[in-house]
Amino acid sequence: MSATTKYPALKNKATYLKTIEGKDITLAPVSVSAGTVGQSGVTPLAPQSVSAVYSEGIITISVVVYVDVDDAINSLNIYEKPTFNTTTDDVTITTKPLYIVYNAPEVDTKLLYKYSFSFTISDLKGSIDQIESYLEDTDPVTSRGTTTTVKKEMI
Repeated sequence: MSATTKYPALKNKATYLKTIEGKDITLAPVSVSAGTVGQSGVTPLAPQSVSAVYSEGIITISVVVYVDVDDAINSLNIYEKPTFNTTTDDVTITTKPLYIVYNAPEVDTKLLYKYSFSFTISDLKGSIDQIESYLEDTDPVTSRGTTTTVKKEMI
């Protein structure tokens, strides 16, 4: 079975990149109230505490997401879209959209678990300046996102 059959493109045309397995996802041992981290209603929170560090053609991305305690997260699929450029005041920024995908229930969330994980993407030319990361619902009734600047290591 090919990746496109097993992991079809999202409705926004993002394509499958990789799966983060449960052994590579850290679950915080206690839950938090949805209101304390800004969650309200049925829309998932945008990824929190996202960092992106570039070194020698690789960007290491570390992410924290908050997910309803009733959702058992055994793995998360990462999807991507092509980079795009935006120019403001003669400064061009290259952005890479990434989607962290799971099936979020359409219920008011009261308690959340904090999940953290890291993964890498290739950037051989060192051209990516920002990562747009989204916690994407597979149905996709609800999704939220955030933008993170890629930190370039000094050589």
